[in-house]
Amino acid sequence: MADEIMKLSEQTFVPDSVQEDYDMLFGSADEFQYDASYVDEIISEFNFISEQLLTSIRDILMTIDGSVTVTDEGI
Repeated sequence: MADEIMKLSEQTFVPDSVQEDYDMLFGSADEFQYDASYVDEIISEFNFISEQLLTSIRDILMTIDGSVTVTDEGI
């Protein structure tokens, strides 16, 4: 009985064309995963740069505000 079950498990019941499509689907899933990881990396880098830019803009605005305050006090 065990030999018969082993023989059945070794047989392919899926036609070759369906198996090829199935394999292609899994290949596409792997490519999508890679692409998603790449996009995530780009977005993370963009986020980091945006935060640095925001910090720089805030510093500039504080400097300008300080200059305006000093100028107003000097008048």
